[in-house]
Amino acid sequence: MVINKKIERTIMENKSQYFGSLALIIISCLLFTMFNQLKSNMNKITSSFEENYNLEDASFVTEKKILDVKSLESKFNMVLEESTSVDYEVSSGKILRILTYNTKVNIPAVTEGKLPDKGEILIDPAYARANKLKIGDHITLYKNIFEISGFMSLPNYIYPLKSENDLLSDPNSFEIAVIGKDDFDKINMGSRSYSIRFKGSRNNLNFRMSNVKDYLNCNTRGNIRYNFGWFCPKAHVKFNDYLL
Repeated sequence: MVINKKIERTIMENKSQYFGSLALIIISCLLFTMFNQLKSNMNKITSSFEENYNLEDASFVTEKKILDVKSLESKFNMVLEESTSVDYEVSSGKILRILTYNTKVNIPAVTEGKLPDKGEILIDPAYARANKLKIGDHITLYKNIFEISGFMSLPNYIYPLKSENDLLSDPNSFEIAVIGKDDFDKINMGSRSYSIRFKGSRNNLNFRMSNVKDYLNCNTRGNIRYNFGWFCPKAHVKFNDYLL
């Protein structure tokens, strides 16, 4: 009993120290629970976004255009789509990466407005805020005028970076936009690439991609260089593997 009273007396004499420690423990537990729940919810949202808009499992470039897309899709049980992109210098130090509107892989998610018709463009909302642009405004690209039809997000550019070496996204220096493939043909610029989304099981993506790489390497003859971008869904990082 004497010991208990001494403990109580010691605590009461140092109330700020003990109750402060207790408060810190309670706050730490609450924060841990909140962040753990937030992480779980974010993973679900990200996973749903990736599935609904067909985030690529891999991407690559070839010297020549792939003509047997449907046969490749059937052979490897995947979706394969060609896309084009070009970095347009809006002004000194400000780049707008223009991409084609895809319908099979890396499909744009329109957050406001509508999909682009001929002569229209989708832009990232961060770029719109940074440059005080709104739907209905016009953007000039290579002497072609485009009307902003809406704002969008791309599953492969959830966090827009110009290159894999960049750490921070800056809408004042780099952002993305999407136009139709017919409008891209009018610009007549840019580089071609291919994006893959495998169907069925998601457990053996590296093995399936390796099969695609081996097949393309052996069957495209004139194509002497491939740049395969491996996509790791959990880490959201691409790793490049050059085959010469």
